[in-house]
Amino acid sequence: MEVRVTNLWPNRLIGDEQLPEEYAFGTEGTAAAARNPNAIREVPKWFAQGTARPKGQRITFTVWRHWQKDSLLHASGLLGPVRLFVAGWRSMDR
Repeated sequence: MEVRVTNLWPNRLIGDEQLPEEYAFGTEGTAAAARNPNAIREVPKWFAQGTARPKGQRITFTVWRHWQKDSLLHASGLLGPVRLFVAGWRSMDR
């Protein structure tokens, strides 16, 4: 038996916030910065052209910063005890 556990997308984004920034967010020095501090300043050329993203440390890319590096992680994975029940037995001998 194999059990695969997946994290939540917000946790992945919070994890990437621990890494150095790859793109600038907000519109520094303008009144718009107060309204949109989480918006990416400029869409990267690779994104606009639909080409592959250059290799970097971060796994994710978004045009809006949804979480900060100090945001709380969401409960994820196998939560609570796991119990397996046998529904029936079948002989594997032929």
